[in-house]
Amino acid sequence: MGVLRRVCWLKPVALYLAIACLIMTTLPADSLAYIIQTSETSYSRSADTATIQRVLEDKVVSQRLMELGLSVDEVESRLTRLSDGELHNVASRLDTLYPGGDVVSTLVGLLIVAILVMILLHLTGHKVIIK
Repeated sequence: MGVLRRVCWLKPVALYLAIACLIMTTLPADSLAYIIQTSETSYSRSADTATIQRVLEDKVVSQRLMELGLSVDEVESRLTRLSDGELHNVASRLDTLYPGGDVVSTLVGLLIVAILVMILLHLTGHKVIIK
């Protein structure tokens, strides 16, 4: 009888965790930033400029800018015309870019969901047989 009680509360918890992990892996990383309120509006222009310069020095990025017809001088002149807020916006968006998507977090999320499904199947007594 004690085993039955333990299993009865584990099933909803496992289902809740599986749904929560699924929702958390499908949300974009930028959308979670709206939850936190910040009162700090001063940005470090030098730090943002260094972040953008680090990305612009990448071989792939510089090659793509050349293909688009932009020289290094044109890019730097456009960056100097940006306000502090615009420069910070560009720098913060560069930090969130992942070429090909954020594969690691997607794989971790799928692994967690698979483990929770296996736990749920084990708790319900079901077996998956692959022939």
